[in-house]
Amino acid sequence: MKNIEMSRIFDKIAKILRIQNDNPFKIRAYEHVAEIIENLPIEVESIYRTGKLEEIPGVGDAIAKKIEELIKVFYNTDISKTNAEARSTFDAFIKSYKKMSGKK
Repeated sequence: MKNIEMSRIFDKIAKILRIQNDNPFKIRAYEHVAEIIENLPIEVESIYRTGKLEEIPGVGDAIAKKIEELIKVFYNTDISKTNAEARSTFDAFIKSYKKMSGKK
């Protein structure tokens, strides 16, 4: 997964949280990490493989776990899946996130 793709996902999560009137600090954390990941000089995946995600500015334990989940979902998804199936995977990730955060 490229940094720009991951950045866009975190930006979408921030937008969903904003719509849900979630904690403004949490929203800003997702916006911030989206910006940081987009501008990293190396792929976040490489950092993940070294076990140093939390060394990325703005990445704490919770966001590190989300990055790991995104990477695992991305690589466990058959590349030949259609866009509809890929969208379904993304929707499942968002549902999982909402369930973990207590949102409906």
